[in-house]
Amino acid sequence: MRTLKIESGGRISIEGELVDMSRVDDKNSFISSLLTLDVELSDDVQIEDIIHFFYDSKNIIRDILSEEYEVVRAVVTTAEFPVEYKCARVFKSFRVEKEGDDEFIYLAPEIELIPVGEGGDGFRRLSELNVVIDENVTLRTKDIDKEKVCIKSKAKISLMDVLICFFEELPMAIKSGITT
Repeated sequence: MRTLKIESGGRISIEGELVDMSRVDDKNSFISSLLTLDVELSDDVQIEDIIHFFYDSKNIIRDILSEEYEVVRAVVTTAEFPVEYKCARVFKSFRVEKEGDDEFIYLAPEIELIPVGEGGDGFRRLSELNVVIDENVTLRTKDIDKEKVCIKSKAKISLMDVLICFFEELPMAIKSGITT
């Protein structure tokens, strides 16, 4: 699978080739074409870098997620929390949903703000948090025939997963009070 790397300062590369976004005429369509690519982040990417990356995707965000880019950007750039966080972790988790008598396992993208431990340094401003991608996924089941099952796996994060995390999951978490 092809990989998109997002770096701080708005730089991106696909399969190691730097992309000059100033030469892209229709940035919205171009970013739409990248939604299925796996994503890597440089170590210094912050939440504000991710939000800025999607600047030219306002129509995608509105049409797919029913969120307004400017509202999310405003909240992210101004939000200051009463507690400090170390980073934002983007990952996938298993969700079990029941349909009739059947249960199905779905792999869904999520975002989590990691609080700072005692004596650690962190940030109160949401926009300053570094973003890390965690590809590890663990499924733990209840007792099945008196045995617990633990399945460890890996899951790549796509650009669509990142879009969902920052323009759907994060705003919902902020609205529900993740800061308290």
